[in-house]
Amino acid sequence: MGKKIKKKKKKKFGIKQLKALTNNVGVKKNEINKNVAFISFVEEQFDLSNYNHVYDLCCGKGIVGTYFSLKRNNVTAVDNSGNNKRNQLIKRLDEKFYDFINTSIYDHGHLQNDSLVLSLHACGNLTDKVIELALQSQSDFAVMSCCHGDKQYFSPREIPDVNLVDKLGRDHYADLLRLNYVSEIGYTAGIFEISEDITPKNRIIWGKKKSRE
Repeated sequence: MGKKIKKKKKKKFGIKQLKALTNNVGVKKNEINKNVAFISFVEEQFDLSNYNHVYDLCCGKGIVGTYFSLKRNNVTAVDNSGNNKRNQLIKRLDEKFYDFINTSIYDHGHLQNDSLVLSLHACGNLTDKVIELALQSQSDFAVMSCCHGDKQYFSPREIPDVNLVDKLGRDHYADLLRLNYVSEIGYTAGIFEISEDITPKNRIIWGKKKSRE
């Protein structure tokens, strides 16, 4: 009898494959490393099996959503700008698991309840809007903030000491306002800092409904 031919097992998609894919479409190394650090935190902090849907808001090149889509999570990515790198990545995705919507998150409307909402370096008040959309839909979230906006979106009962503005900077202070507000409305929340060698805008604000812990 002839020898049985063993079928090669299909490799699971992971960080190594993401790096190769994004490098192949011309994403710069520092951008890849920033996304990988954010994705690694998300995978450690959240159990993806708890969510029917993942949102990648203000998705830019779409790397975060690409990764979770190729991990067979249902992903909706939203951004109102064009991006050639993102277009190249989308061509490699299964539309069954990935949907890109070319619009502003201000116009997108309500998200699916109990989702996982992600955003990496949404500028200014866009970060606040991402958090607001997550809270409105009773969803968990992780955002790597970029900078503060002109508008103070959230007014927690406990206002951080304003002297911290001079000590930490206005961007960090804005993150403390966000953190306090999210904590006060019943989320377990925190701030995690990735290495500043990867990006100086290195704070990830995360929130998780206490009922999901």
